[in-house]
Amino acid sequence: MMKIMVVGPGRVGTALAVAMQQAGHDIVGALSRRTTGLQADLFKQLTSAPVYQFPSTDVKPTTDLQLIAPPRMGVPDVFLLTVPDKAVTQTAQTLAGAGYFDNVEVIIAHCAGSMSAKALSPANQPGVRRLCWHPLQSIADPRMSPACFEGVTFTLDGDKEAVAAAKKWVTGLKGLPVEIAGEDRTRYHAAAVLAANAMTALAATAASVSGLEHGMTALLPLMRGAVGNIERFGLPDALTGPVERGDVETVEAHLKSLQDNPTAFDVYRVLGKATLDIARQKGSLTEQQLSAFLTLFSPGK
Repeated sequence: MMKIMVVGPGRVGTALAVAMQQAGHDIVGALSRRTTGLQADLFKQLTSAPVYQFPSTDVKPTTDLQLIAPPRMGVPDVFLLTVPDKAVTQTAQTLAGAGYFDNVEVIIAHCAGSMSAKALSPANQPGVRRLCWHPLQSIADPRMSPACFEGVTFTLDGDKEAVAAAKKWVTGLKGLPVEIAGEDRTRYHAAAVLAANAMTALAATAASVSGLEHGMTALLPLMRGAVGNIERFGLPDALTGPVERGDVETVEAHLKSLQDNPTAFDVYRVLGKATLDIARQKGSLTEQQLSAFLTLFSPGK
């Protein structure tokens, strides 16, 4: 069992705290710039753990954790940073400067998928082990936890001891731990954004041009079906639709109908090219159809 202090109890931090707590770990509290408000109050409600004031950047190095948290808490085994990507390094620097890592054995971990464990370099005291562990999951509401982490891949990089510990945490959450090279994180995170955030944008774009009063509601079963096909049949076999079956005339009509909506037109054209690559792998098109589609999806057409 680990004693865990969450730094930045937002959606991800609270969801991970709930999951880790139910897996048997001790959530000793959270550090936040706001000790009250929607996020802090939800953290307290779901974990029954307190929220303490995050130290200011001008705090003296002699500041002890005991001045902020009750003595009974002791020193956490893990500081889990779930702050925005741009704040990871500064947060580690503030905590290190406040003396949190002096003369202790501790893991400091962040969840910023685009950054490696090197982002925690200001926490360079001898007993500190650095870690990035990033769940490939979209967390809209921490009340989805812990079920939202079951079967989810967590990518890990950092110090050997911290990565070994994180593998055990992930297994306890019924997730899948995968080590990744720190230098690959930016491209990996771009893939995550395409799979999650871009899908949301795509759904909004599709709904906007559908002409249906409740376009999103109508399209959701179709989207679930497409994801289900990917899960059941894999790629390229899951691909269906006019590109896959070589229906050049229909695709051309679609593009013409979207010319008054530049965003939708560009999305359709670029994703059409990506779809064409999958159809080529599937072997469902003739050379003539491939050539016609390439012309349709070329910029400026």
